[in-house]
Amino acid sequence: MFSTYKRNYPKVIECNGRITIPAYQRGYVWSEHEWEDFYNDILNIIKLDYKPHFMGTILLKTNSGIFEIVDGQQRLITLTLFLFAFRDVYHSLKFNYIENILKNRIILNDKDNVYESIFRKVYNRGQRTINNSESKNIETAYQFFKKKFENKNLFNQVTTDFNMLRVLNKLFFVIITIDNETNPYLIFETLNARGIDLNISDLVKNYLLDLAKSDEELSTFITSEWKQFMGDYQSEQFENIFQSYYKSSNNRKKLLKEITGNVVEKVDIEGFLEGLGRYVFWYKKLSDVSNIVWEGDARWINNVRIIKSYKNSHLFKVLLIPILNYFPKKLRISAFNFIESLIFRYVVICQKDENKLLEKFYFLAKQITDKSVDTMTKFKTELSEFIIDDEEFKYSFAYRSIEYSREKPDQTVRYILYKLENYITNSNYIIGTSNASVEHIEPNSSIQYNLVYRLGNYTLLSKEDNENASNKDFVTKKADFYENNQFGLTYSSANSAIKSLTSYNFWNFENIKTRQFEMAEVALKVWSL
Repeated sequence: MFSTYKRNYPKVIECNGRITIPAYQRGYVWSEHEWEDFYNDILNIIKLDYKPHFMGTILLKTNSGIFEIVDGQQRLITLTLFLFAFRDVYHSLKFNYIENILKNRIILNDKDNVYESIFRKVYNRGQRTINNSESKNIETAYQFFKKKFENKNLFNQVTTDFNMLRVLNKLFFVIITIDNETNPYLIFETLNARGIDLNISDLVKNYLLDLAKSDEELSTFITSEWKQFMGDYQSEQFENIFQSYYKSSNNRKKLLKEITGNVVEKVDIEGFLEGLGRYVFWYKKLSDVSNIVWEGDARWINNVRIIKSYKNSHLFKVLLIPILNYFPKKLRISAFNFIESLIFRYVVICQKDENKLLEKFYFLAKQITDKSVDTMTKFKTELSEFIIDDEEFKYSFAYRSIEYSREKPDQTVRYILYKLENYITNSNYIIGTSNASVEHIEPNSSIQYNLVYRLGNYTLLSKEDNENASNKDFVTKKADFYENNQFGLTYSSANSAIKSLTSYNFWNFENIKTRQFEMAEVALKVWSL
């Protein structure tokens, strides 16, 4: 059974007794971005004359009279550290209300005991060595809020115990309490279906650790494996990878129900971790261009460079991971080329609905994993509704603008120019390694904005030539930098598919359009389907 009710922060602390964090929960991981948002939320309460503010949902599990927090600990810990800092900066005040609230603080046992030391006012920053990452984060958060209070800001209005209580009374939470028999993860499934944003990967990890709490060896194994999966990823990044894995292999709407129903024994946990580990391995590999990782396979190293040049690189990985796992090796390059052209036409040039394509990719990934799609014919058939025909692609390319500047060096533009260059000159310029830079034939300062970023106004120069050409006029650049240039997009023979820039006497709107139509004709062959 469970119950739901609304409480402000003081009532949450008073009514629920002591709230503890189970050992299997993740440590305190919020960082400056979340602290800043939290602080601004508090400031807004003061700015808006103590208007109520919703702080989110807290899920508590009752266990022998003790409340264990299943979700919401990051917010409650942050709020407690915020109050520690307020108390210590305004130490000359008499704290009746705040001290009573802090006596009922959330119980947290970090390994270096920083949290309790700060509470008991015995923490000495200069005399402590902190080794545990959670303890370091607690100390950093505390110092962050101390500096905020020391700088005063709007808290000039909140320099009394009672005024801070007024603020806390306006912080409202939705509290969900469940008994020891209720599965908290199914409660989360319900909340998630109603649009409440929850971190699924943390819930699954906690579920696994909860299952293994009587088996120390298994608990250690789960913690070790999870740490290895996360590597250098931030929590939000890993959450995206985790959800990608499950959207590619399961019914996302029933994710937690499936896991809590199917993963119940040690062998299930080990199998689950093996599958997730394999997915994370490939996800990382598709972001790495080192020879060691790809065992010197230049073709795939170049493919990864292409993936990294896309803003929507995640789209590639959703399909490529099952392809690299389950497709016959001889079909993998063909599948990559098809995916590259499909994404380029559909998303980059024609700017269609990326989310719709992503959902299809998730569905197709599951079909590949199930081996119901195992040939290129089946693969292409499944994606037929997303194939942009040549006429639409050519027209869209001919009028496409993509901003590129030193402030916004969009790798998509470099990628397009490299691919066109390689086709018309039979070269092999590689993204991220070649000495070529993007040149605006006519720069920002001397042409209307709507044509500056047209693809027809871009070409390639060496980095040195590009710096020297700078904002010079077209005639000067043509004579000094374009003539006999190494790049075919800039200087080419009379029969080239894209005319040499040296064939133009001046550079204007019509010439940009003409050149871009020529580029569009070549693009049909480069990104063919």
